[in-house]
Amino acid sequence: MYTKLPVMMMNKNDYTEISEDHPGAYGKGQESVGTSANLARERRNRNRFWDAGSFFRSWSLMKVVMLAMVVLLLAIIVFQGVEEHSYSEHEWLEEQEEAQVREYKAALSNAETSAKRRSFVHREAGKIPMPSGVNLGSWLSLEDYFFAGPHNAIEVATPGQGAGAKKVAACLPPLHVGSSTGPKWHSETDLFRSLMDPIATKGGSVAHAIRVFAAHRTAFVDLETDLERVASLGITTVRVPMSWCWTDSDPRTTDLSSLTDEELLERFACEDPFFQNGAGSDGDSGSQPKLPMLWPAIPKALVEDLLRACARAGIKASLDVHTLPGGTSIGTFSGVWPNWPRFWTHGGDGVEEDGHPAGTRGFGVGHELFRTLVAWMEDLSVRDPLAFSGLRGISPMNEPAHLAGNFGESDPDNFLPPLPPGLAAGFREGLGGGLPDGSHLRVLYWFHRTITIFRESRLPALGVELQANIIESIFPWLAPDGASELEDGMLKLGAIAEWWCPEGPKGKKNGVTATTTAEERSTWAVLDIHHYHAWSSVCSGTVDGQDSAYACSDADRRGEVLGECTRFAGVYREAIDKQCGAARSRSKPAASSATARLMSAEFSAASHHSVRRACNDLGSLRDSYARQVTAAEAAGVELFYWSYQMPYGGAFRRAWSFRELMYGLGVLDRPDAPLFDCDSGLAYDPDLPP
Repeated sequence: MYTKLPVMMMNKNDYTEISEDHPGAYGKGQESVGTSANLARERRNRNRFWDAGSFFRSWSLMKVVMLAMVVLLLAIIVFQGVEEHSYSEHEWLEEQEEAQVREYKAALSNAETSAKRRSFVHREAGKIPMPSGVNLGSWLSLEDYFFAGPHNAIEVATPGQGAGAKKVAACLPPLHVGSSTGPKWHSETDLFRSLMDPIATKGGSVAHAIRVFAAHRTAFVDLETDLERVASLGITTVRVPMSWCWTDSDPRTTDLSSLTDEELLERFACEDPFFQNGAGSDGDSGSQPKLPMLWPAIPKALVEDLLRACARAGIKASLDVHTLPGGTSIGTFSGVWPNWPRFWTHGGDGVEEDGHPAGTRGFGVGHELFRTLVAWMEDLSVRDPLAFSGLRGISPMNEPAHLAGNFGESDPDNFLPPLPPGLAAGFREGLGGGLPDGSHLRVLYWFHRTITIFRESRLPALGVELQANIIESIFPWLAPDGASELEDGMLKLGAIAEWWCPEGPKGKKNGVTATTTAEERSTWAVLDIHHYHAWSSVCSGTVDGQDSAYACSDADRRGEVLGECTRFAGVYREAIDKQCGAARSRSKPAASSATARLMSAEFSAASHHSVRRACNDLGSLRDSYARQVTAAEAAGVELFYWSYQMPYGGAFRRAWSFRELMYGLGVLDRPDAPLFDCDSGLAYDPDLPP
């Protein structure tokens, strides 16, 4: 515009004389400009407010102006120096905290709008009841059947133990998609070690193994879309099963190629203290040297990313320590399967009276890790209020010693030894003496001390919950011979209630305090008992009606069975309230009271653990799901579906994937479909369960 402005000030004749063809055109020899052009230039100069002549004619005025500008500049410099001196680090931190609080408030206020930006829900949503929460299973703690692929999906509880165990997991996308990219695997420790082995995996190395796990953890859950989808359904909590191995390092922001194998393992792996000589049975005396069992470390930054994303979506997360060193249970979810668990037999629970030598490797590691988790969350409350606001609670151990009740105390396969007699007697007496004796006391004793650690932290005052998961399978058969499964279940619920709400004297007795108080049970102490129909002989259903309570196609019989079995939530509530009574909260008006807070953080619509025999028709699935959710809501028991998604689970998805079930019922707009292949490459795999 500026180069054409003089032309626009000329008259028609002037413009004609300095056209592009004229030797005096702009940029082509100013010395030969014509007469009309000279006159035009003179008119321009006279019209300018500033020119050299006027500048020098006004020199006295300019000196005053320039002096004023210098004074103003000096004043600005001095003011900035004073301001910088007074702007302390404390004020900077306050500003940062205020900014985070503003971001948190904005996230909460926009959560509903954010969820509405995406249309996930179909018209059937209002007709289907929703649970309180869903599990993000096999994201940060792997279970083999989630990755069974299209041919291997048969049995949820993969059969076998030790060398005879079956391998069904065929992939870990996106970098491991089948036999061409890596081996089949039992558990995450098995896969992690195999991906390092160039013989088991083409291109296998330490860096490759870390990359495969990092890619899975980045891709499996979309921290924006998935959480918005959950929030759009009215679900308030995601439970996050995770392993015990955490790291301050982050492979997403690290050049792995710049580090040696030793440096990589130090940053991104944890050595299991109870498997220093590698995996295998305790009696394995093979001549080949074995490498220590390694766990792939979870970046703390990733967990904090999740918590921030939950806050922005208007929901909260419960962090569930799903695995611990050595494994606490038998089963594929232990992280060490198919190895027999060693946590309880090798000192992981830290019982000094067991006689473990001082300094035994791994002694007391369970409580040590829980203290680390508590301290991490306490630090997060100060360092990142937005992320901390996305935290609902902590579960210190998942399904502790599951199935231990199936073994006698003298059984050589028993992985839950009884407490030393004196300690067991004192513990029972301190809680009122009503607890039945047995190996299960070891689990209850560990949780008792865990609750004390949480109670003495700052987390209860900050509104964080302790979600204590106890499973009935730690108990032996408690009912008289010939009694029903339901009768035995009632006695086990009663035993858990006696531990949770002991009638013993207040204060300490034999060094034992009450497990929980009425005030704690109404605020931060939440009891969690998982419940599935798939493993119950009186509640399961099958396609052929054999070895189960009903046939899938028999709607009348199915209704009778489910009508009885979905009473679990009410029975659970009744058993706890009978022992605990109303739990009055000092934070509420004196006239009000609330019962103990209860949840069942794992349930599903699956009718049987074998996908080939289970009811996969939508009528059966809807009936089971809706009845369980409705009954639990009436009883005041929170339910969390297992699990949110399993795109690589093949036929398991129908009943075990919440996304797939909601799609089938017309609630969600998209199925739980795989993005990558997950195939062992064998349509008839000899390693499949029978």
